[in-house]
Amino acid sequence: MKYVETTADKNLDDILAENRGLYGESNLIVFVSGEELHLAADKIYSNFPGVDVIGFHSFMFRHGSVDTNGTVLMIFDKNSNEYDFQFGIINGISANPIKNVLSIQKQVEDLKPGEGNTVCFEFCTGNEDHLLTTLNSIIKDHGIIAFGLTAVGQKLTDQSYVFYNGLYFDDACVYVMIKNNCGRIITYSQNIYMPHDDSRIYIATKVDKKTQTLLELNGRPAAEVYCEDLGLPIDEIESAFPYHPLCKVIGQNTYPVSVRSCIKDGGLTLFKQINQNDMLYIADLGDYKKIITDHFENLKKDVPNASTIMTIDCIYRYMLFENENMLDWYANFLNKAGRQSLGIMGAGEQYDLQHCNQTMISAVFVHDKDKKQENIEASPKNENSMFSTFSYIRNEETGQDEGSLSERIYPLDYMINYIRSKKDSIVQEETSILSKIVSGRHDLRQKMPDNPSYEELYKLIMRLIQEGKDIADTLATINLHIEDIGNMLDQTEYLINDVVYTDGLTGLKNRTFYNNLGDDLFNEAEKKSGLSMAFFDIDDFKHFNTDFGHDFGDEVLRRLAQEIKRFFITDTNIHIIRMGGDEFVVLNPAALSYEDFVDRMDKVRKHISEYKVEHDGKTASLTISIGMADSRNEEISNLWNLYRVADMRLYEAKDLGKNALKAYN
Repeated sequence: MKYVETTADKNLDDILAENRGLYGESNLIVFVSGEELHLAADKIYSNFPGVDVIGFHSFMFRHGSVDTNGTVLMIFDKNSNEYDFQFGIINGISANPIKNVLSIQKQVEDLKPGEGNTVCFEFCTGNEDHLLTTLNSIIKDHGIIAFGLTAVGQKLTDQSYVFYNGLYFDDACVYVMIKNNCGRIITYSQNIYMPHDDSRIYIATKVDKKTQTLLELNGRPAAEVYCEDLGLPIDEIESAFPYHPLCKVIGQNTYPVSVRSCIKDGGLTLFKQINQNDMLYIADLGDYKKIITDHFENLKKDVPNASTIMTIDCIYRYMLFENENMLDWYANFLNKAGRQSLGIMGAGEQYDLQHCNQTMISAVFVHDKDKKQENIEASPKNENSMFSTFSYIRNEETGQDEGSLSERIYPLDYMINYIRSKKDSIVQEETSILSKIVSGRHDLRQKMPDNPSYEELYKLIMRLIQEGKDIADTLATINLHIEDIGNMLDQTEYLINDVVYTDGLTGLKNRTFYNNLGDDLFNEAEKKSGLSMAFFDIDDFKHFNTDFGHDFGDEVLRRLAQEIKRFFITDTNIHIIRMGGDEFVVLNPAALSYEDFVDRMDKVRKHISEYKVEHDGKTASLTISIGMADSRNEEISNLWNLYRVADMRLYEAKDLGKNALKAYN
């Protein structure tokens, strides 16, 4: 892994010019930039044609100071012997990240992670809990640690985006799983907060998970309890948030939770999802200078030969250190931590099983020369993958690829089995609790003397306290299982719809989607700015089947769908539908203006006319003809008439000589 970065003397244009032409298809570039994301990303992506590029916006700790404008490029080589990696994007993390489970499983199998040598670096735009449940269901059993951040917008209140190969996503996670072939990757988490006063534990008795609002603690308004515990008047509550976060308790582990605001009904909006019956305490800022100093001193002792250190700090820690005038002091500690040290700031941190706030997490690459050759030789590629069973089997009657259908059903089946395993874990934990209660009651009856002494009563009380703590820890674990089950079940509707409403050949939505939901989409769109439609087909499609064979014809349909999706990949409200055969519909519920929609479809037409389909040693060109209609401009009252008008214009486009677009003007 190589770092290329801006300096006081060299801006992004300078370093790109110096490195132009040095990297190609064997490389991956991950960038972090304090510049506006689209400005930095477009420059980087255009400068390295053929190179996979992913990145996000953030501020950084680098070379002993804070950098809010610079850019760092981390360059990975796919042919390196020192590390292996797999990367990708999970789009739609608010809906169903589990749809990506099969591809990630294949990547994990190819990576062959070892004990303590692999980390999944992930950078997301939000919906962290759904993401972590999905990721950990795949990687945890392979010893891979989830390690990442929630990207920060240009301003803290701005929508955040991640970049992936020329496109920007606002509901996604980009990730890189890295295996260190030369040693280990050690991860740490640093919490500078401690329990307030008597370490009282509260129960979240009422929550709103969708808005991440904690409504009640122990049956009382959360803000009231918070202020009472800290001895604060309610009008001073917001000044306490950076110094007194909540902490979620799971066994011996605690995870800080930042408070966003206090709402009128006494609830607290948070930067993390809290579930009903979660255990929480209100924290105080500890002696952070000592905690941080001890952390890095211990790091030097534990890992004297650290080669690279990446840290992620919550933006609220940055704000805290800024308020305390300690930014330079902290940046200097990070700079001395390793030979290559990069500190990144996020709106939240993902570490192992939990998303948290106001925390620092670090990943330390340990270079051990003795392990290098041993690990390389121990990692042959497995040619008999368990995931290679999804071969494409053509069903002539339905036109459905059974392999494709299997891949779409697989996430649903995976989720069901995951929930079953979690249910079994809950039953085991319940059995543990019941056993402690029953055996404890039996022991008390058998061993309790008639007139116990003070010492005997003290031992009894301490035992009851410990058993109560053990039971509380077990209940917290059960609640964590319930949280994971909930995060999975939230995706059920999306997964079922994916199976029912997806065309098996192209991966687009199918005629069933159009027939069942089209009228609802039209009626809903009419309440706003109307619905526009593009109806198109492939010019002279039959000749692909007759001249090249049906397999080639299928490949033409797949490639066409793939290219069209590229033009609308970030427009999640636009629906691309294969109606049957070579006929397609695009529905635009005013996600784009009608003029922009027409312009976009014409760009699709031009792109397809220049595209070549290559398959099984054969090459062919294709064109499409498009008819378009708009309900609002043309006063069309229902979906059927909209379809008829678009269909009529499609024939008009054919009459123009094909490879044409005809739209309402």
